[in-house]
Amino acid sequence: MQVDRTQTMLLAGAGAGMGVGFTALRHGASPKALALGLATGVVASAANSYTQSSTGVPEFGLAASILGGAATGALLLGGAGMPHPGATPLASRGLGAVIGAAAGLLGPIAAGIVLAQIRPHD
Repeated sequence: MQVDRTQTMLLAGAGAGMGVGFTALRHGASPKALALGLATGVVASAANSYTQSSTGVPEFGLAASILGGAATGALLLGGAGMPHPGATPLASRGLGAVIGAAAGLLGPIAAGIVLAQIRPHD
């Protein structure tokens, strides 16, 4: 299955939006938090796009997006990037992983909804 440019841009935009939104809910609107949330969402979307185009299975792309978002969120949002005040390092990484996994799950869903409106007969 070929993932086209429109689908890739929608995935990246939706993943970035979800990452920024969920990060802002947890960390506020600081520039560092928003940048790390954006990076988390884009990495999750890139994992989806690459896996889906190389395997041809959309479900594998979604799984890669969730796992990629969780791993990136744990590193960027819960690790050294944005530690949570008053939380243990493990809890901080867990919260970052949850934010990344949510962006990885909901980003492709939002992109699919928009793509269905753009191209309803594909």
